[in-house]
Amino acid sequence: MAYPTWFPRPKHWLKSLDLFAYNIPSLFVLKIVSRYYVFYGTLIIDLSVWGIIYVFVAFLSYYLSFCYLHFWIWREKDPNPKHLKWLPSNKSLIKGAELTLISILSYGITVLILFPFIDSYREDWFMWLNFVIWIIATAYIYFIQALIANKKGVTK
Repeated sequence: MAYPTWFPRPKHWLKSLDLFAYNIPSLFVLKIVSRYYVFYGTLIIDLSVWGIIYVFVAFLSYYLSFCYLHFWIWREKDPNPKHLKWLPSNKSLIKGAELTLISILSYGITVLILFPFIDSYREDWFMWLNFVIWIIATAYIYFIQALIANKKGVTK
């Protein structure tokens, strides 16, 4: 039996579960930042200067949490001896950008798919459906990334 070419491989499903594990502390940091902003400022609809600053700080905290998680989990050291030990290495910064981009794309796809069912967002099944769609979207993003890398001749 041949594996379907349109279906993500098991390593892509495992990467999506790995990204979900990375997202738990990152979303905790994002929730702290958003509560701080809601407590001290207002961002209802208008994107004023404070709204743009909030979006920048939220994105930066989300990105840095991914960078530091990758740095702490894998303990990759920068080969430059002048590099500070508590700062993430260049590889961790690049991996943090990749994880942030894939997470934002997955959340965007999930929101687009579930938007018609927004009235049921307090139901238990809606939260499970949200999780399943996010995992599927993430696995397909990793699968497309691998297809593009194989097309260019880059091995991962």
